Amino acid sequence: MQTSTRNIIFQSLKLVFWAIMAIALVKVAFFPNQEVAEELSPQGVFELPTVTAELGDIENSIELNATVVRDQSKAFKSTESGVVQTIFVKDGDTVEAGAPVLQLMKVTVKEVPGQSSVDEEGNVIPGASEQVEQKSWHDVYAPASGILRLEALVGQQVEVGSPLGSIVPASFHAQVSINPEQLYSLQGLPNVATLAVKDGPAPFECTDLQTIVNASAPKEGEQSSGPQIRCNIPAGQTVFEGVKGKLRIAGSSVKQVVIVPTSAVEGRFREGAVYLPAEDGKSKPIKKVVKLGISDGKFIEITEGLQADDVILEFAPLNQDEKQDINGPENYGG
Repeated sequence: MQTSTRNIIFQSLKLVFWAIMAIALVKVAFFPNQEVAEELSPQGVFELPTVTAELGDIENSIELNATVVRDQSKAFKSTESGVVQTIFVKDGDTVEAGAPVLQLMKVTVKEVPGQSSVDEEGNVIPGASEQVEQKSWHDVYAPASGILRLEALVGQQVEVGSPLGSIVPASFHAQVSINPEQLYSLQGLPNVATLAVKDGPAPFECTDLQTIVNASAPKEGEQSSGPQIRCNIPAGQTVFEGVKGKLRIAGSSVKQVVIVPTSAVEGRFREGAVYLPAEDGKSKPIKKVVKLGISDGKFIEITEGLQADDVILEFAPLNQDEKQDINGPENYGG
């Protein structure tokens, strides 16, 4: 009897427990907490990074990777028409400018009047004209010094301007790729640079610096197309086509001048702009035009418009892609 009573009580408690659980689940599912979460508000203040103009030294000499390239071959053409009669040098021989390479025989036909005669009545009778071949010989000379690449053969008929081969020069130049920013940083190209050839002679002067642009595809051993600098290697230096080196171009140097990071300046040559932060920290920064001097790629000289200790933005608007994301603060330039 007592056991039966305990079973009834236990079953009743179980029913009550499951009823409470069911009610709790219904409340969670259909009646969630209606309390409003506290609204979050920004606590920090966004500030654009700044930098202070300071006094410093700048040297804008640059060192570039160079390749030794043989000067372009010079076409060897016939200066007269005729048949190749004699070849004085062989293909692959080294020739000097002005040396005879081959001899042409030219055959011309000339009409020669015949011998006149006199008839019985004393009249002069002109003789029948004859065609006579006349031969002449002409030497063709090397247009430059170098290795002869001959394409002509004995017995070959040629005309004025016909290609006979080429002269591969024994002269070389150094060639390097350069970007416009480096050219502007030099503010003028000197006439001489210093070339150090890897595992070669001591550094020497490379002369007649000039900028070039390759419009066509580069040849084997040459740099890729685009802005390039080349200079002539002196004839007395022993170099080989394709060897690598370092070309050092000396620029200008200044000491204790106002300098700022290049990232803070719009422009790189003569005139640019910097931005002063707004005094209230909320308005757009103030654009200020400045005069520019030399640059070493990291810092640039300000010759006019700023003084040491002036504070400017570290990143000018046109340089923001180096620092800011597209979803960052509104571009303040303009």
